[in-house]
Amino acid sequence: TVILIGLRKSKKFLGGTSCHSLLSFMAARCWIPTKFRVINKLRGTPKEFGICWGSREEVRAEQDKVLSALKNVKLDANIKPLMSQIREIKSLLSGQAHKLRQNDEFVAVIICTNGVPTDENDFVESLMSLDQLPVRIISRLVTNNDDVVNFFASLDIKIECDVLGDYWGEGMEVYLRNSWLTYGIGIH
Repeated sequence: TVILIGLRKSKKFLGGTSCHSLLSFMAARCWIPTKFRVINKLRGTPKEFGICWGSREEVRAEQDKVLSALKNVKLDANIKPLMSQIREIKSLLSGQAHKLRQNDEFVAVIICTNGVPTDENDFVESLMSLDQLPVRIISRLVTNNDDVVNFFASLDIKIECDVLGDYWGEGMEVYLRNSWLTYGIGIH
């Protein structure tokens, strides 16, 4: 699993942080090797860090590092370069694609963002090229801004991907169809 985190200033970031905390907990608990790549500036923390890449004894320290790093993310008003990160991930995964297909495995690429890419067409092309690899693309939106939601919602017409809107919006959508189901943060 590769999780890209690229956020602009937003009051909703705290919701994103709790989601990432849960993802790090679940990855550690279920031993799912997960890499976090933070696009925003970090104070004293590497831009990439992971869980379940070392020994089982190191998992707690890895999880603490993830949680600490997420607290240190410095949000700014600029839209972040998601395209270059996606290209880099494609480059890293291209060499592993054959082995992943042989083992009937895939990599989940989760893009957590609250903004639209600087160049929307280039971004879509980058995702389309990534979609050729054994990956599952998930866009987790930490906003209810209509422009952002509409842009990412239009992606699933062009490529195979899942788009999760903001937590409350997704919860309401589930409730309206299945009022008996509690849509918790673990499902989101």
